[in-house]
Amino acid sequence: LILADSAFNHFYDFTQWLYQKTRQTHAIAHERMVHLVHDYLIESRKLELTIVNEALISDYRGTGGRSRLKFEDEKAVLPLPRPQKNKQHTPDRQARHLQA
Repeated sequence: LILADSAFNHFYDFTQWLYQKTRQTHAIAHERMVHLVHDYLIESRKLELTIVNEALISDYRGTGGRSRLKFEDEKAVLPLPRPQKNKQHTPDRQARHLQA
């Protein structure tokens, strides 16, 4: 969606828009970036709201996002939290070295 038919030009336009909006070039949190991309696609590119929402929610979930996005339906089912990893014991080989 963001790159469409002219990848370089659209990406350049997006980076200019993003800098004007945030005055940042790095350290933008994942969820905030999703919201910013959403705003850009709707406000600047004038893309259809439902298409943008579906694509961004799908991408966000596909990369492990679990929060409810501002533009997401309140009734939408959120993914379950990731199961916590069990702390594994130190492998035998490493344990031998730790004991020495």
